[in-house]
Amino acid sequence: MRNVLKQKQDHSFRYIISNIQDLKEQSLKFGFPFIIKPRKGIRSEWVRYIGSSDELNGYINSLKSSKIKAQDFLLEEFIQGHEVDVDIVLHNGDLMYAGVSDNFPTYKPFALETGHLMPSILNSHLTNMISDYAYKVALELGYRNGVLHIEAILKENGEVALIEVNGRVGGMYIPQWHKEVWKVDLIKSELAIAKGKNPKQFLHKKYDNKALAQLCINGSNGSKYNIKNLEIFDWSNFTDFNNNKMVLQANKWVALPYDNHIGINGLTNIGEIVVTDKTPFLAFQKLHSVVKQAEPILSTNAGFIKQDTNKI
Repeated sequence: MRNVLKQKQDHSFRYIISNIQDLKEQSLKFGFPFIIKPRKGIRSEWVRYIGSSDELNGYINSLKSSKIKAQDFLLEEFIQGHEVDVDIVLHNGDLMYAGVSDNFPTYKPFALETGHLMPSILNSHLTNMISDYAYKVALELGYRNGVLHIEAILKENGEVALIEVNGRVGGMYIPQWHKEVWKVDLIKSELAIAKGKNPKQFLHKKYDNKALAQLCINGSNGSKYNIKNLEIFDWSNFTDFNNNKMVLQANKWVALPYDNHIGINGLTNIGEIVVTDKTPFLAFQKLHSVVKQAEPILSTNAGFIKQDTNKI
């Protein structure tokens, strides 16, 4: 993706590729801070914000003591801004649908998701601009048909920077959320396109005054403990959230107890709290209110850990 778009001035994004042996030398040439990630991987594993030589040394030492197979790494320019997801549907090169949602800030130096808001809290001018940008990028990368999940950042100067393009439907809850918020079926759209049919019957976008806001539940504060693995025994006050009338749903995503390998991605999302309201702002407010009344608590081998809720 970076190679294809690097000739496009409006998609400029500094990056270099380095093998593990040359990371120190290449990082000095590239300059701090930057984001580093393996060229092959899943779910933000081993993705880091690196702000100094000391942080890079710590990262390299963790790599060497791990079982990671990747040998090549991507160093990317670190960009401040508002991170969004753009889910689009293409048919014969036409943009049939675009929906923009927000990602909550991550916990530096790690990159795993911390929460989600759909629709985006940004105004329609900005979401339309972001959708147009995602469509343009998809065409420049050669996509003509299919459902794509695109991640980008709205920079502080108003420009859009591309994080990544996934040539597939968004994972986990994303398709269901689009059905609930916009009455759009991404799964059936993808199946229709795969059969050579126009997906328009599944894409009658209708916003029915429903917004969803989510907080991911994890051992975020656990990364401060000097232990290799944070074993999460239980989400201690799960029942309280599950019975809270302000909460639409509280879900556990993994079987507990769960061994959280901090060295890989810092934290593991073991579940979620989801609320709903008529607008993104009201849903965001409700989520904030719910978790400030009672922060999620995890029982771990490092004791009881309160969820860090400062990202909302």
